[in-house]
Amino acid sequence: MMPELPAKLNAAIEPMTLDDLDAVTTIERASFPTVWHPSAYLGELQSGNTCYLVARWESEVIGFAGMWLLFEEGHITTLAVKPEYRRHGVGKALLIGLIREALRRGGSRLTLEVREGNAVARTLYEQFGFAAVAYLPRYYVDTGEDAVVMWVTGIDSPEYLSQLQEAESKR
Repeated sequence: MMPELPAKLNAAIEPMTLDDLDAVTTIERASFPTVWHPSAYLGELQSGNTCYLVARWESEVIGFAGMWLLFEEGHITTLAVKPEYRRHGVGKALLIGLIREALRRGGSRLTLEVREGNAVARTLYEQFGFAAVAYLPRYYVDTGEDAVVMWVTGIDSPEYLSQLQEAESKR
């Protein structure tokens, strides 16, 4: 039985490495109906236009997130947390890590697609200024579920940076 977790875990957010792939694929299988082949992550980790992060708690990988970056735009490709660690601020910490990396690389806007029925993820993204701008019918071929396309712009503005700093302080 797992010990009681604090309401907010102060997980370490670190760059994903090849050594993390077994844990990442395990989390992915528990989180999504269809998963990436591990070799897909190899290419992602070797690209200079990507950022993949893991969340560690007591040396265990408990979450991961990834993003493609091109010029001033970041496209969040994935974010997942091990089921028993959900609702403890791990997804939020990973999202902040991606936003910070986009800013470090000169980003000013972010986009993503999320399953329409994933209310928890949509709420998290909305807390960071993402807004639904389009729907993609039957986007997810594994389930036929629609995707919601979400965007946030101006992440490099003083107002957004202030909000981000406040969110980080509550982490």
